[in-house]
Amino acid sequence: MSDERGELERVEREARADAKIRKAFAGSPFEIQQRLGSGSVGRVYRAVEKKAGRAVALKVVHAEGDPDEVERFAREARLIGQLKHRNVLTLHSAHEHGDYHWLSLELVEGPTLAERLSRGRLPWREALSIARGI
Repeated sequence: MSDERGELERVEREARADAKIRKAFAGSPFEIQQRLGSGSVGRVYRAVEKKAGRAVALKVVHAEGDPDEVERFAREARLIGQLKHRNVLTLHSAHEHGDYHWLSLELVEGPTLAERLSRGRLPWREALSIARGI
């Protein structure tokens, strides 16, 4: 019972955070469509850049004034922006508004590696192909 309650609380917390992000992005150049993932300090959303009409991945951090987190995020944006490689996402732009900082990145459709591995072992050729891309 406590596991179910904990999961329900987590889902409710995530839903509140998603609603807060959608509200923060109202009137922005992006329309948030769905959350793709989340981590300890941020979330990644599938969004549409309204003017360009293209789907993007928005990596959003709610830094809440943590200067170390803001600097780490700015450093990440600078590094990604300097890289050009077929296996590295393209950075379209970096933004900030209030406590929110976000990167507009190339969206790559498809399952995550974790989702693929949940279906079973990878054939060696597929594993080798993935390893070569890293």
